[in-house]
Amino acid sequence: MKGTLLGFAILSLLPCAALAAAPNGVPESVRVLTAFSTPLKSGHAISFLHGEKLRFADDQAYSKWGVLFEKSLAVKEIEIKSCDGKNFEDGVELFIDHQRARLFADGGRSVVRFKWAGKANALTLHFLESRGVCIQDLKIKADTDWIAPRILAVESVGAATLGDGRLTVGDLLPLAKVATLKWEKPLIVEGLRLWNGDQTAGGGFTSSARVRELEIKTGAVGSTFTLEDLRSEQSLSLPQSGLTTTLALVARSAYPGVVQKTPVLAELQLLAGGEAWIPFDQKASTKADQDRMAPVIERGWIDIFDRELVKDDADNSSEIWRFRFRSDGTFFARIFADRARLARSWSVLGRWELVAESPAGASGARGKRALVMRLNGSRFVGAENWDSLPCGATCFKESDSRGPASRVVNPNEMPISEIVEIQRGAKAQLYIRSRDRDEKPGLDFSDLKVRIQSLYH
Repeated sequence: MKGTLLGFAILSLLPCAALAAAPNGVPESVRVLTAFSTPLKSGHAISFLHGEKLRFADDQAYSKWGVLFEKSLAVKEIEIKSCDGKNFEDGVELFIDHQRARLFADGGRSVVRFKWAGKANALTLHFLESRGVCIQDLKIKADTDWIAPRILAVESVGAATLGDGRLTVGDLLPLAKVATLKWEKPLIVEGLRLWNGDQTAGGGFTSSARVRELEIKTGAVGSTFTLEDLRSEQSLSLPQSGLTTTLALVARSAYPGVVQKTPVLAELQLLAGGEAWIPFDQKASTKADQDRMAPVIERGWIDIFDRELVKDDADNSSEIWRFRFRSDGTFFARIFADRARLARSWSVLGRWELVAESPAGASGARGKRALVMRLNGSRFVGAENWDSLPCGATCFKESDSRGPASRVVNPNEMPISEIVEIQRGAKAQLYIRSRDRDEKPGLDFSDLKVRIQSLYH
């Protein structure tokens, strides 16, 4: 009788798609690993795959949504429909994987379709300068069905960012102390899927410490596991402990980081009944986004975020520089330079972090008149604006040319880390100045005069 009740408790939490066995000759459903997005008005990026509307902040431009699959999905067509028939003001980009393909659809319509005859491990939708985007329907036409994780509403103590879907930026969980998740309905937790360390493109993975020995408690039962020092996801099987409403985590040892010594986890999911559950604390996630932007607002720089800054072409240098600093803590840069008859075209993905003061000896304004940020990420060669997966090529496993911390991630991706200072000039002019750059090549500029590019001005 007891076993019957436990089984019923699990089945009651599963979507119907998970219970149906595939007929003979029909490929098994492809599982979704995770979904991510720039800040939303409410909800979670994965809920979009279960029929809920996707609403971005009212004034947010350059919004993104993306999904990672466990294995390749043979995609035929992607269709998105805006809420209430409202037209997309700007065009929409679709990125297949990281740099496999970029598709573009014009704005001025409420339904956008992309045709793609091929396999995809990841899809990223980018809404360019359209503001206040709301999507009410997403259709992914493919050869096989797909199954996505479900949201498990939790209250978290020190673990607010483990289920936000963001593998990068500052939403990492330091595990120097115990982090606890609590939820309402009892669940048998059979295992965990997690992303160890900082998954940001570039050198973030080796700069931060990763968890080596992880102690996990479900209820009163605890076990310690040795994690792999891997980019991308890994899974653990837990001993059966019966129904529980709590999960506690603490790092007992770490793979050392070059800079940060406290081991971190990027994301965590619970595995139960053959399905994945994303523990999500809506209030804590919203507060984390607000806390990130609070000092930006206080310093008077909110106007440059979720916008595009472009190089002023008054000097006729034929160089192109574009910067997009997003309120989720990520940034994108696009560079085209033709120097000494050698043309170079890069895209840069990474994260920004505020620095309290300008570097010693740096000229320029201080305090509220200047914004100083450290940019960490990687730059990679390509003719397109590859503003795709925030974790770049590092989203994928070793079998896809990804590997442990000790290996080169991708020879085409060069890690960058440098400090930039943004200052205001006359009228609408801005200046981006490179400060205290490392010895290795970074973004490769000293001073740039830029302006906000907008459809609205």
